[in-house]
Amino acid sequence: MFLATLACAQNAPKPQYEVYAIRYATLPNFQVSGLVAGADRSRRMDIAMMVWLVEGNGRHILVDAGFYRDQFMKQWKPVDYVRPSEAIARLGLKP
Repeated sequence: MFLATLACAQNAPKPQYEVYAIRYATLPNFQVSGLVAGADRSRRMDIAMMVWLVEGNGRHILVDAGFYRDQFMKQWKPVDYVRPSEAIARLGLKP
């Protein structure tokens, strides 16, 4: 019985999923050593802030909900910022 069930599961169509990275801000001139231990402290780069959306099997799954806390806004000073909920809404989805 187990082998028959396993055979059926292996022959069943696998659900298709798509993963989307949705940018909601950029952190300009971010110190790389804040991300990578031991990195050169003078090295800086712009970092894309993303939320991750998985679509498939009739569902939308938000994997990372992003941020919009005042303390981080003041500390990191993101540019081109939109609330993650607004970035998702632009796709016609409700968070």
